[in-house]
Amino acid sequence: MDQAAIETAKLLATGSVQIVLAVGLVFFALVAVYLGRVLYNEIKACNAVMLDLTNRKIESDNKMTTALEAIRSVVETVMRSKP
Repeated sequence: MDQAAIETAKLLATGSVQIVLAVGLVFFALVAVYLGRVLYNEIKACNAVMLDLTNRKIESDNKMTTALEAIRSVVETVMRSKP
C-alpha cells in the first residue's frame, strides 16, 4: 500500500503530469467563467421579462382604477337624481 502511494507521488512529480493537471485546471476555470456568464445573461433576461410584466400589470391596474372611478361617478349621479 505504501509503495503504491510512493509510486503515485513520483508520477505526480513528473513534468508531464503537472502540465496535464495545469491544463485541466485552466480548462475547468474557463468552463466555470463561461457558465457564470451564461447564468448572468439568463438572470438579466429573466429580470427584463419580470420588469415588463410588472409594468404591464401597473398599466392594467391604472386602467381599472380609471374605469372604477368612472363607474362610481355614474352611480353617484344616478343616486343624486333619484328622489
